[in-house]
Amino acid sequence: MNRPQASKPAAAGLVITMDSGASDRETAQQQLAIAERDLNRVRPAALSAEEAKTYRVAWRFEQEGEAAMLQKRYLIATGLARKAKSLAHSLAYQQEIGQRTSEAANAFSVLKAKLLGHSDSAEGAASRTPPMPESHY
Repeated sequence: MNRPQASKPAAAGLVITMDSGASDRETAQQQLAIAERDLNRVRPAALSAEEAKTYRVAWRFEQEGEAAMLQKRYLIATGLARKAKSLAHSLAYQQEIGQRTSEAANAFSVLKAKLLGHSDSAEGAASRTPPMPESHY
């Protein structure tokens, strides 16, 4: 787990860095790139009101992360990017699941219509059932 470490350069104030192999700047850039990618996967027009609110929050986190990068506040940029990434990923995943569910339902309807030999309900299939032979007693 990455733990912040404090160090104090001679001419500057307290600097916080991430304890990892990648530099703080690189980590922040990577996280912001992933957040932006996930935000771009979301189709805002297809969101409910609540999801649209979440999308705006994620977008704001990403924008604030970009601003933090310009200020060289890499730890803050990384945190904001991770929040944006998490929200955007969740929205994109929900949309993808909804799309796949819709596609599966459509495919099932098409298959059902082919099996029944028509595209209407089962009521039509019953009307095409051959008549039963009359029994002679």
